[in-house]
Amino acid sequence: IFSGEQIGNPMTKISELLAVDKFNSTAIELKLDIYNRLNQKDSIKIFFDNLIDSNRNSPFPYLLRVKFARFESLKDDEILNCLKTAFSIDSSNVKVNYYLAKIYYNLFNKDQLSNWRKTEQSNDYAKNTIYFINKTCSINKNYSETLKYPFVQLCNYLGDTDNIDI
Repeated sequence: IFSGEQIGNPMTKISELLAVDKFNSTAIELKLDIYNRLNQKDSIKIFFDNLIDSNRNSPFPYLLRVKFARFESLKDDEILNCLKTAFSIDSSNVKVNYYLAKIYYNLFNKDQLSNWRKTEQSNDYAKNTIYFINKTCSINKNYSETLKYPFVQLCNYLGDTDNIDI
């Protein structure tokens, strides 16, 4: 830039990068940010729909859609559906399992904040969170320290304190 070099159209450069690495998180975020600034929300949805359509057997487009859900203002149920689809494609993907644990834990907390009592819904969220925490940690033990607190909390909530170990 200082030598007089021209940057060119940022979307062209981003598209060139995505042609080489279609799941490049930084390039995708830049592209979505440009769409967002130009108020082209429909382009964001189309971008992800096309990415998913052209990579049907990969969980990565779904993970990226979840990672950048803020650009589409996705609701919890839409995020959950993306993750469930990613899980059906690759149930051993650590990020899919981690994000499922995280969304179920968030849903559990929201339900508890709105109800302030044990409900069947919050029980289901707690059980699903525990399931995906266990699955995540069985795939990669490095997640154990991060997920220990919610795991212990939910085991206590459900009254299942016999096997509190991840």
